Amino acid sequence: MQMNLKFKNKEAYDKCYTFINGNGFCFRPRRDDMLFEFSYEYALREVAAMCISLLGFEDEFEVLIFNK
Repeated sequence: MQMNLKFKNKEAYDKCYTFINGNGFCFRPRRDDMLFEFSYEYALREVAAMCISLLGFEDEFEVLIFNK
């Protein structure tokens, strides 16, 4: 299963990356596509919740989950 957070603008991507980088989340940033790939669903859900509650990015990203 592939789990991603895709950001709608570079500013939101950069702020979220700065906020979560180094905080123990297992993710792979893809700057060219403005998305984060997550290995674990709990990490994706926690980062999405932080983006909304702490950073105020309610409409600045979308969650993409694909079954392989």
